Amino acid sequence: MDLSFNGLDFPIFEWNDTLYDRYYALVANVAKKEQTLQPTDLFSEVSGERTHYLVKERKLFDYFLKIESEDQSVLPTLVAALNSIDKVATAQQMEANSLKSKKNLIF
Repeated sequence: MDLSFNGLDFPIFEWNDTLYDRYYALVANVAKKEQTLQPTDLFSEVSGERTHYLVKERKLFDYFLKIESEDQSVLPTLVAALNSIDKVATAQQMEANSLKSKKNLIF
């Protein structure tokens, strides 16, 4: 499934954990869109790829993992577990209210 926002599609993977009553959504922060660039004297109809971000102020983040849970005390344990995975460069907890683009994470 994709999260459509401003004509862009950001891949999203969702899982509802009924055992622990948690909802997880892994959403890509990056969407690339091919576009035709302004013609120049040398080339006409040059196409290129433009990168767009779901959360512009966090351009270094490839993905966001949104966790909805009644028990917020488990979040530091989940972040520590994510950081123990070799393929995960870094994981950190952040408050959505601290982001200017927080409305983009409402889905």
